[in-house]
Amino acid sequence: MQFTPLTAADFDQPGEPIEVGPFSVEIVLDEFPEYPYDAGTPPLIHTYSDGTGISHAAGFLEDFFGTVSPAWVSRHWRKLCEILDQDEDKHDADARDYFAPNSEGYRSHASLSDVREEMFREILDQMRPGSPVKWSDSATDWLDALAALYTLAGVPAFRMARNGYTQGQCIEILIVYTPDFCKSVGFNPKRSDPEKDASIIADTLAAWSFGDCYGYSIEDADGETLDSCFGFLGAWWSEAGEHLFYTMNEALEHHFKQHAMAGLAMTPEAMQTGQEAAHT
Repeated sequence: MQFTPLTAADFDQPGEPIEVGPFSVEIVLDEFPEYPYDAGTPPLIHTYSDGTGISHAAGFLEDFFGTVSPAWVSRHWRKLCEILDQDEDKHDADARDYFAPNSEGYRSHASLSDVREEMFREILDQMRPGSPVKWSDSATDWLDALAALYTLAGVPAFRMARNGYTQGQCIEILIVYTPDFCKSVGFNPKRSDPEKDASIIADTLAAWSFGDCYGYSIEDADGETLDSCFGFLGAWWSEAGEHLFYTMNEALEHHFKQHAMAGLAMTPEAMQTGQEAAHT
């Protein structure tokens, strides 16, 4: 029997096996997919909404103001006010007032730049989901601000969003190609396409968030599982499912060959040859 590779068109939906020669093949929903973030992924933050509210942020991203110097903050304080939606005059007045020495001539900070940095860090932290003084229920402003801050500092940062299958289901993502990450994996943003890379990462995270994770199972005529593999992120009927079908077809072709060899070994000619060999 000749093996013909399977495609998405051969299946109706997960959980409904199809007969392929002597085998039963099924696409299975993976209900416990592993979180796809690893050391080879650029630092990122994401929040997920299931339609009833937004969760706290997940992922990892270092403190932005810990990556820039007070001198940098001093040079860009007006632009920082714009990004963080602060009134320039009020910020400047508050910063100078806070920096002013007290009645004993003592200053709370080493420089006015240090004061500005602390104020901006506090404002940014208040925008974070889960903050006791969160400005709004959405993570959008916070992630937009972070993206703008990293971009201002010359670090490639990309805001991505993906919608799920039900109303209000969405994932908001910020992916940042920090110098430390690029150096550790040998990624050059100027020679590569970080935005395209970020889009692929966003698709993967969205698939994980929305439950688009699948596997396959191959059984013989007796119902014994011969092969299975899980953890394929992305809708199986879309382009993302190509890796699932490639792996499934490789396994299925192998079992077809094994089945053919086993059938060949039981032919009368093969049995006679075996018997003659046993008596020599």
